[in-house]
Amino acid sequence: MSGVPPFNVTQKSLLKFLKLGDTVKFNVPALYVFGDSTVDSGNNNFLISLAKANYTQYGVDFGDGKPTGRYTNGRTEADFIVTTMVLELQLFVNTRFHNMHKWLQKSSAKA
Repeated sequence: MSGVPPFNVTQKSLLKFLKLGDTVKFNVPALYVFGDSTVDSGNNNFLISLAKANYTQYGVDFGDGKPTGRYTNGRTEADFIVTTMVLELQLFVNTRFHNMHKWLQKSSAKA
């Protein structure tokens, strides 16, 4: 009995499958995503809270594989959309709102 082969979809392979390749150009000045924990993993790094995600399994598939404080092991759907659109990913981590006009993502502990 043969098993199901591994299934891995990357942004590039999806665009290639859809025959969009490198021809897709996004002219979007800003992206605001509102939703639940599927689009925002949350982060309590800058809150006074006992609930933290700063240990090993969180962040293993994100960036350099170190804990990020986000309640996920990698990126969310919103992160993939932003990187596909070549927008600079801005996590809401300070109150100065420097680039809020381009991209904003904020939640606390997936809430």
